[in-house]
Amino acid sequence: MSNKNSITAEKKTSNEMHQNFILTHLNYAFRMPIIGILKSAQMICKDNSLTADLHEHINNINNSANELLHNIDRISNLVLSEIVAINSGKVSSNSEIENTQHLIKRILLVEDNEIEQKIISTMLKEIGYEVDIAASGQQALDKLRQVYDVILMDIGLPDITGLTVTSKIRTAESSQKKIPIFALTALQDEESKRECLNVGMNAMISKPVTADVLRNYIERSLQSQKPFDE
Repeated sequence: MSNKNSITAEKKTSNEMHQNFILTHLNYAFRMPIIGILKSAQMICKDNSLTADLHEHINNINNSANELLHNIDRISNLVLSEIVAINSGKVSSNSEIENTQHLIKRILLVEDNEIEQKIISTMLKEIGYEVDIAASGQQALDKLRQVYDVILMDIGLPDITGLTVTSKIRTAESSQKKIPIFALTALQDEESKRECLNVGMNAMISKPVTADVLRNYIERSLQSQKPFDE
């Protein structure tokens, strides 16, 4: 019995070492190209002859590369978990795979009310999203140097309205890729809804909002399913 336990323990240790080996190489394969980009960006930024626009462009590349690195460990772990599942004959169901995909979605929540910030960000995190918070319109614009999958935009912000922020974002975007933006507001009238759509928002979500409603809007936007009906 003792020998059997010893063999089982050795086999488990061997499997763990093999899994760690796979994870290490996955991290290496993912990281090396991005690290190369970061090093190049850092070297270029040391050039004092760069124009302000070019310097900002290089900084944006640098920020995007850092965001990719931020997700590497979690992506590697997801891949490793699938490898382990396949080896053990326990392949994840489609619903489980869809749930793990939430882990790499980043949401920018633009909301000045601290209570609303806590409630909505908690719901989003429980679904599995990453959440950044901007407490004003200008903070939101500044944070967009990073990469987000969806923006949830309060309308009544302390500096500039959510409508104005959205208009600025849409003006700066390319025609090919537009980030989904949803209004978060207690207003429910048709005129407010038209104003949101006219500045380029995808839909208006009425407060108080639930986790299921948020997930529905966000997932449908990422799958390019339209229109968004209340």
